[in-house]
Amino acid sequence: MKVLAIFFLLTLLFISCGSGKSYTFMADHIFKEFAKEMKQKNGFQICSSGGSMPGRVVKSVNMVFSSNYQLDICEARKLYVETLWRLLDKINNDKIIRPYLNQYPAKWENVHLGIVFDYNKKLIEKKVALMTNVNNVLYFFIYDPKTNSLKDLHEESIDDALGIVFGDDFCNAAAKE
Repeated sequence: MKVLAIFFLLTLLFISCGSGKSYTFMADHIFKEFAKEMKQKNGFQICSSGGSMPGRVVKSVNMVFSSNYQLDICEARKLYVETLWRLLDKINNDKIIRPYLNQYPAKWENVHLGIVFDYNKKLIEKKVALMTNVNNVLYFFIYDPKTNSLKDLHEESIDDALGIVFGDDFCNAAAKE
């Protein structure tokens, strides 16, 4: 499953922008606004954006960012969850895309987010190099300089991450919606 998470992120990175015949244009303004907001707020650089939008129906939205941060699991989780939640809020409050959403309000299951952290420099052990979510699981990876590759660090459900960051009461209320 972890290999699937990396494959998913790389696939998003290389093909999620789609072709001119896709319907990603419905979400382009959200991608641009959110990328600008995340650059100003967190220094993020957008790597890719797109989604699953067959037949003019928005089923999912995908974004991948790079960051110069070097964070531990707790710091990275908080940043990830807040970014995911902000993107979800932006999608649900957008009047242009709302009529095309397959599910309204869109839920976190409809948003696939990847954040690649700076791991080219000497990293202190246990700093997160990559985070992504696949099938309700949030994956954390670290960079292993000995093998020059990413290595599993931690995984948890998105529900657990939301509960940790926002509190269990928030998570229980969100599940009822």
